[in-house]
Parts: sequence; structure tokens; C-alpha cells
Amino acid sequence: MLTDFYPNIEGFERTKSEVPDTFEYVSESVDAANVPNEFNGKLRTIFGAFHHFRPESARKIIQNAVDSDSPIIIIEPVGRNFMSFSPDFYSAECDSFTPFIRPVRWSVLPFIYLLPLIPLYVLWDGTISLFRTYNINERKALIASLNNSEKYHWEIDQTKGAMPINYVVGFKKK
Repeated sequence: MLTDFYPNIEGFERTKSEVPDTFEYVSESVDAANVPNEFNGKLRTIFGAFHHFRPESARKIIQNAVDSDSPIIIIEPVGRNFMSFSPDFYSAECDSFTPFIRPVRWSVLPFIYLLPLIPLYVLWDGTISLFRTYNINERKALIASLNNSEKYHWEIDQTKGAMPINYVVGFKKK
């Protein structure tokens, strides 16, 4: 079930038509810090977007999951590490994703290939996102600041390897 504060209904519909019976979506705005009661107890996931939330909002999102007895998984595929800042990573990101930014119009193509404003914007946005990604200690501090966090089992870590994936997994203890 896809939810978003600013749901992209056109994008949801297009994707749903390409892969029917794969997911459902909510067409109304859903605030991750105040999820409607109908979703209580259901797994919540945030993939590659948690860095967009300032600490107080991030805390409210996790607290809402705890208060509603809902398991939560937060995954950030990049972090403050050398490989994430690597120019090779950015070059591949810009070269790979820029042509797929929608909608593509002929008038935009010069700003991708001749005067690369769009790739530079992607580079800037990516760099800022890396600095805003919560490290392990910051994620642990967020969890420690929660009310009733002890009623949950928490895994706060990152995968091993050149480009670690940061994660938080929380679910109610039995």
C-alpha cells in the first residue's frame, strides 16, 4: 500500500497499469507522523527518503509507529561514506537517471547534454542528501528519545561493504 504526503496519482496509476495486482495506493495525503488508524499494526517502510525529515519530524514518524504498535523499516541506500561521495557514483547517477526525469521535453535536452544544469542539480541534491543522512549514532539517539521504545526490538545498523546501506528495523516485542 503506497502512501505519500503528496501522492502522485498519475505515477501510481501508470505503474499500476504496468504491474497490475502488485500494489494498492491511497489517493489522499498521508502524513507519516500521523498515519490514519486504519493502518495501525501494519508494516511501515521508508526507503531512501528518511533524510528528508528533520530530527523532530523523524522522531514523530517513528513514535507514531510505536504508538500504533506498527513495525517499521527505514532504509537509506547511501550515507556519509567515501563511496557515496565518489565522483564515479555521481557520474553514473547523473548519466543513468537524468534522461529518465519526467516529463522529457525537447526543450530540456540541451540542459542535460549541452549545458548540464539538470545533472548539476542532481549532483547538488545528491550531495546535500548524503550530508542529511542519519548516521548510526544519530539513529540510535532518535530511538532513545522515544516514549515506550523499550516495548520494541530495534536493529539500528548498516550493511558491510563499499557502499553500506543504513537501516532501522523496529517491531513490538512479544
